[in-house]
Amino acid sequence: MNKAGIWLLVLIFSCLFAQGQNPTIIKGVTQDAINGEPLLFASVILIGANAGTTTDSIGKYSITTWQPVTKICVSYLGYKPDTMKVVPGKSQTINFKLYPITTDLKEMVFTAKKKDYKNKNNPAVELIKEVIAHKSKNVVESFDYYECQKYQKIVFGVSNIPEKMKNRKILKQFKFVFNNVDTVKVPGKEVLPIYINEELSDYHYRKHPEAKKEVVNGVKRVTYGKFIDDKGLTKFLNYIYQDVDIYQENIYLFTNQFVSPISILAPNLYRFYIMDTVKIRNDSCFKLSFFPRNKEDFLFQGYLYITKDSLYAVRKIDMTVNKDINLNFVKSMRITQTYERKDLGWALVEDFVGADFGIINKGLVIYGEKNLQYLNPVFNLKRPDEYYRGDDIYIKDDATTKTEDYWSKNRPSALSNTEQGIYTTIDSLHNIRAYKRVMKVMELIISGYPSFGPIEFGDFNTFYGFNPVEGSRYKFGFRTTNDLTKKFVIDDYGAYGTLDKKFKYNSGITYSLTNRSIYQFPVKSIRFSTQNDIMIPGQQLQEFQADDYLLNFKRGVNDKWLYHKDYTLTYLFELKTHFSYSIQLQTQNLLPAGSLFFNPVNYNDTTQSISQIHNNSVTVNLRYAPDEKFYQGKIWRVPIASLNPVFFLQYTAGVKASDLPNPSGIFLGQYHYQNLYASIQKRYILAPLGYTDILIEGSKLFGQVPYPLLQVARANQTYAYMPNSYNLMNFMEFVSDQYESIQIDHYFEGFIMNRIPLIRKLKLREKISFKAITGSLSSQNNPALTSGLFQFPTDKNGKPTMYSLSKLPYMEAGVGIGNIFKIFRVNLLRRLDYLDHPNVSVYGVRLELKIEF
Repeated sequence: MNKAGIWLLVLIFSCLFAQGQNPTIIKGVTQDAINGEPLLFASVILIGANAGTTTDSIGKYSITTWQPVTKICVSYLGYKPDTMKVVPGKSQTINFKLYPITTDLKEMVFTAKKKDYKNKNNPAVELIKEVIAHKSKNVVESFDYYECQKYQKIVFGVSNIPEKMKNRKILKQFKFVFNNVDTVKVPGKEVLPIYINEELSDYHYRKHPEAKKEVVNGVKRVTYGKFIDDKGLTKFLNYIYQDVDIYQENIYLFTNQFVSPISILAPNLYRFYIMDTVKIRNDSCFKLSFFPRNKEDFLFQGYLYITKDSLYAVRKIDMTVNKDINLNFVKSMRITQTYERKDLGWALVEDFVGADFGIINKGLVIYGEKNLQYLNPVFNLKRPDEYYRGDDIYIKDDATTKTEDYWSKNRPSALSNTEQGIYTTIDSLHNIRAYKRVMKVMELIISGYPSFGPIEFGDFNTFYGFNPVEGSRYKFGFRTTNDLTKKFVIDDYGAYGTLDKKFKYNSGITYSLTNRSIYQFPVKSIRFSTQNDIMIPGQQLQEFQADDYLLNFKRGVNDKWLYHKDYTLTYLFELKTHFSYSIQLQTQNLLPAGSLFFNPVNYNDTTQSISQIHNNSVTVNLRYAPDEKFYQGKIWRVPIASLNPVFFLQYTAGVKASDLPNPSGIFLGQYHYQNLYASIQKRYILAPLGYTDILIEGSKLFGQVPYPLLQVARANQTYAYMPNSYNLMNFMEFVSDQYESIQIDHYFEGFIMNRIPLIRKLKLREKISFKAITGSLSSQNNPALTSGLFQFPTDKNGKPTMYSLSKLPYMEAGVGIGNIFKIFRVNLLRRLDYLDHPNVSVYGVRLELKIEF
């Protein structure tokens, strides 16, 4: 999980405390008394207690209270409510069967049994096919231009809070927080709001060429001070609660892909039933219920209201998900949308997504909701092309400084008293020392960097390490934050090895060429750094630091290292179109370490080995990631996975000292070469079968260089799974001056495991992977064919440990079981070839930390 997601969990965990004793626990199911169909979203209220819930996607409910209660009542629109007795302080099951208020059987269409359900000659299926056929006519994208005003409100709160918790002495300073509870937002449930975010914007759409632009006029949100980045948190919440478009084939929600009930695949994945005909204002509509054919699939369940005219437009939708799907932390969810005929066509006017989140099955629950209202739609109003240029989302400079009078006049509906109270309640927290102490501790645990004003010290995750060359390694550093200045960031560390008795260091400064932070898109910056440290050739750890403590544990032989001393100057320029380029100048010295030596092939005496390599290089990077979004923090930025491809092109030129006008000092490059690298990365959705990530790479080196400057394949000998590395390949095992590779990872998201009885209760998620790399080594870079080049490394017996990829592609495959305890994935890997190489692991188990919904 990214840092914004982790901070959301911190926000949740900060509200979790010990629970009281002997609660009253009630669970059961609510059904139609006539046909046995489950009643979705029925209200369940404990009489005499301020507690309640709603039934889920299969009519089930569960409620826990520490308050004295003797009766429970269930109500549902169009049905007679029912009340039953409750035994206080016990766990019990109470089922309800409600009778419709009207019993005119001629007006009702009853559901057939699942085994008798067929698509052929089914009027409900024929109706949904008409809806699918008319989709393109009922969306605003069918018009050349469309625009409207948009209001968004995201609210998070804590529910199911026991009375004993509120009265604890440790919370005495926070007593005022519990005065701002909401008893209306969720029927029968007391919600303590802890977060609110509001946005007012103008939305514009153009069909040809397609363009979308949102101008944000106002932003108002609570902040938790410097401990939690409010912008990063808002980005994360918007990612989780992405706008739901029922007319799309797939709906991305809570980082998972769901098939829409009006997708072209819907008739084969859902069961549809015509329930009734109803009127919504002046529109006569068919009321359809829909259910997944397989309740474990990532599908919805609920009601569609379709207009009884030739357009077959969606007038309203009310849906949820089955609790048996493989969805983490989400206890219940509800989505409602309302469409209205406006001027020339149909437009979405209200959109609501609400969900209960829980870390454990019982105890406190986080309730979150996102409300969207679309106002004053305008069709086919042409605007100049210049209007659509620039960022897709443009936030006005004064958006965050709007007055309360502005919000009172422009909100389409007033905030409730408790929603308004969130702002003042959270502001009051900032003045409490106990709150600051708790957040400082959480900040240290998660980031590894305790802050002292504008400077952070750490990283404590890398303070101690060990390896065969350095022995015990101790490292300590610091970095500046935006509290010092946004114009530049300084990052430094020092490290010392007890075995090699050498001091290592890194010192860098990054200067922003804009008035924004160096982490805030679009970045324009220049950076200079100098580093003197140790590394494993070919190791790329993606999401990890090389000296992270857990990565010190490695399999097999790990005795070939390099000391490197670098001076690097980098210029980075990002465009709002998400095209970026960077230019890097680097001078580098490489020294062998451990059992590694630089021995020219025409030398037999290792005492005559070369002490180091000098390399000067110029690198140009080009990157294009269309419509890329980020989790934006104060001192970090993480791209959000999307369906758009990411293109990357890199050109590197080695510069010999003789190519320079006056070579001296550190510019002692020995090699003249050129290297071209390209890659494309893409995610494909295969709902309901999950999704596939594909990475294709290729590289070609022109010139003659020693093996440390060749293309060393990315290997991994740690026990952590590295997504873009070859996890059963040894370090420095394969080298080439030309290669092509493909990596395929398919995530089934529980599609198979959810169909296995008993196993499906564990909500495991399966994954398969395949990686292959093929390449070649030209004769001019092969020490077996050309004298003067460095000999390839060998083991202590003189047997080679580095090879070219000239025979066959290196391949490995794997299967993974994820969502173990909701945070771990275990990957079982199989190496498919080159099994005769020394110290090869044919099979391997690699652990991956993956927190996801």
